[in-house]
Amino acid sequence: MKKSQQQIRFEDWYIKILDANQEHMMIYIIRTGSKLAAHEGSFQILEDINGEQSLYSIPITNVKSSKEEILFDGSKINKNEIRLQLKQGDLSLIGELELKDIVDLEKSYWKPGLMGFYKHIPFLEFYQEILVLNGTILGKIQVGEKEIDFSGGSCYIQKQWGREFPNIWILAQCNRWNKNKDIALMLGITRLKLFFNYYTAFAIPVYYNNQLEIFSNYNGGHITKLYRYKGYVHLVITQKDKLLDIKIYGRDEIECTSIKETHGIRDVYEGNRVKIEVKISKQGMTLLECTSLECSIEMGGNTSKLK
Repeated sequence: MKKSQQQIRFEDWYIKILDANQEHMMIYIIRTGSKLAAHEGSFQILEDINGEQSLYSIPITNVKSSKEEILFDGSKINKNEIRLQLKQGDLSLIGELELKDIVDLEKSYWKPGLMGFYKHIPFLEFYQEILVLNGTILGKIQVGEKEIDFSGGSCYIQKQWGREFPNIWILAQCNRWNKNKDIALMLGITRLKLFFNYYTAFAIPVYYNNQLEIFSNYNGGHITKLYRYKGYVHLVITQKDKLLDIKIYGRDEIECTSIKETHGIRDVYEGNRVKIEVKISKQGMTLLECTSLECSIEMGGNTSKLK
């Protein structure tokens, strides 16, 4: 085994699908590495039907992953399709979804995705990439005895991997908006270790007006405000002559706190179907202003250290 492969202790995939009527949401989380044996993992399913949630988990084997695809037990997930053939006891998840109208991040040597040139640094503890910022779904999923038609709905896929998950982070995602379907946003802020110091890294890709813009520190962006109180987050970013203002109204219920061993800390705040408000302005002129009730957010650690 190569040294670079030995240093990868975990790999997480996050897939979120939402039907056209915004009634049925499913989140799939695939975890490999950590305490699991080679080529084994877990497939977690969060199903939300009009706010009523159910959580399931299925062990998976024969896991093989590459930069943009993961295979396991006859199933396949990549930026073009989601094919599931999973069954354990009375729980089954079977179906095929085709992904169309894909919005991803421009990839070249100089623009290699979400992390920019930091992705080329070989000794970072944590890496992240967005495979599908937004995509339109065609197909159905059979969950037990019920069939769910996701055609016309939206999809989001991200991947995280490395030697160690950050101990402080904020992640959020939304690609379904009240007035305009052609908007997608992901928010990622974390403390990364570089050499012997920690620094705050952030990247916020926003797709609007048929263009992709990434607000980030490597593109000259600066955090001018970051306020968090329980589930509420208010973030303001300035980048050149533009200003990005994001407000997320997460709920404060105790069930929003979960435990994730792979993340290295005990309490992780999670919220789905929460309100988000986004505004982008340029020299006082509004370029984008939108609201959604379909935001997903996850936070961990002492986020007051993110500056």
